[in-house]
Amino acid sequence: MATPTYTLIDSTVLGSSASSVTFSSIPADYRDLVIVISAKGTENARFLRGRINNNTGYYYYQVAAKGNGSSAFSTSSNGSYNYFQLAYDGYSDTTFTQTILNIFDFADTDKQSPMIERTNRADSATTMAAWRWNNTAAMTSVNFFFSSGNIAAGSTFYLYGIEA
Repeated sequence: MATPTYTLIDSTVLGSSASSVTFSSIPADYRDLVIVISAKGTENARFLRGRINNNTGYYYYQVAAKGNGSSAFSTSSNGSYNYFQLAYDGYSDTTFTQTILNIFDFADTDKQSPMIERTNRADSATTMAAWRWNNTAAMTSVNFFFSSGNIAAGSTFYLYGIEA
């Protein structure tokens, strides 16, 4: 089996706050994608969300869990979201939160694309979620935004392609 190769496709480092960050025109030359995020929100920004191909329909299914060493939480949904949400404990407006999002088979058009994420928030909890985008279109863009407020200056977003 070949060793996977990670190739940086695109990156965004915010010099000032922004309402969203978008990776567009993602080339279909890779098997999978990895998005590495270190972000915090502006005041009152809490939940970092994403949409694929700017799709606002209720196509996102998920199973999620979080734990902080003394308590645990889990949830699931059946297509009741028009976005996927990262970090079920929310992002902070004072501390950067780290997330790794894996998107598998993103360019395939014969099946739906699964995603998994893990988020570590040092002052709160570790969360993980598995998402399924209930669509067989090839993913060509991913947009990130907060449920309210903006993405703070200094936040970073890196998009990697994984070659098989």
